[in-house]
Amino acid sequence: MRQAVTGWYYEKDSLVRKKKYNPMLIDTIPFYLSKLNKMAKENEGFLVKRKEMTWADIYFTAVFDYIQELLKTDLSARIPHLMEVPKHVLMIPKMRRWWDSRPRSHLKYENFIHFNPTRPEYLPNNSVPSLTLSDHGPRFKLPIMYVNGTQHYSTRDMCRYLGRKCRTSNLMGDNDIENMVIDMWVDNFNDMRLKVNEWNYMENIEERKEMDYEILGVLLPTHLSIYEEMAKKHDGYLFRKDRPTWADFFFAGVLDYLKGPYHLHAHYLDKYPYLQKLIEKIHGLPRVRDWVANRPTNNWDWQYMYFYKLG
Repeated sequence: MRQAVTGWYYEKDSLVRKKKYNPMLIDTIPFYLSKLNKMAKENEGFLVKRKEMTWADIYFTAVFDYIQELLKTDLSARIPHLMEVPKHVLMIPKMRRWWDSRPRSHLKYENFIHFNPTRPEYLPNNSVPSLTLSDHGPRFKLPIMYVNGTQHYSTRDMCRYLGRKCRTSNLMGDNDIENMVIDMWVDNFNDMRLKVNEWNYMENIEERKEMDYEILGVLLPTHLSIYEEMAKKHDGYLFRKDRPTWADFFFAGVLDYLKGPYHLHAHYLDKYPYLQKLIEKIHGLPRVRDWVANRPTNNWDWQYMYFYKLG
């Protein structure tokens, strides 16, 4: 939801910005807020744990305020249960003091656990997934992971969770700082991916062509050159020389996905030999190699991280 709002807010093309406004305000925002409101109702004013605060409640409080600031609109009318979340957060004395005195920005720019891979019945080979089933996630997006019968979502968070749960290999950093750096670069990489996806799936070919230089000539070279230097420094891994982290799996999967036929051409990464080496090293792991050799082939170039059981 935040990405939809910021994507609209910082859009430079006034016509594109205008086209984004109504779908965002009528569909996207109400959809997400209704889901979050339901969660807050079930947890009696909290998002994740019943009657217990987590970092997610603090994060929501800050981001929701930011979104309303961008929209210059009060979104609180139809989400009474969700609005209990910031009330609980701001009951913390130190949080309230900071909130009341915070600087206001004036924006100048508008196992591994053991699990089995499954394909939903509505997602056969060579098909586009149906995103109209309300019981498949709060965002109607894949992938979905079940842990003890409970659905979980969000690619990066799932990968991070699986990295923590890996019993045969250490896929996390050695300390909190190293893990924070890994998270930082994964989020940075994902921001790049979202921009590429937005460009790639634009229906208006002329508008897409206008963005070609911004994506192919500026965004991708800027980001990929940084990741290339990171991979060069660590001999094909991004964060350590001695072993991969969960982020190496994530990067390798997304890079492999981006160079597929529905995004960039197959040779786009040829000028980034160490990123190629990253993919090769991850694909060279025995069970990854076996899965890649036998993975389903269809119109969607699936990442393997979520379906792979480390040995």
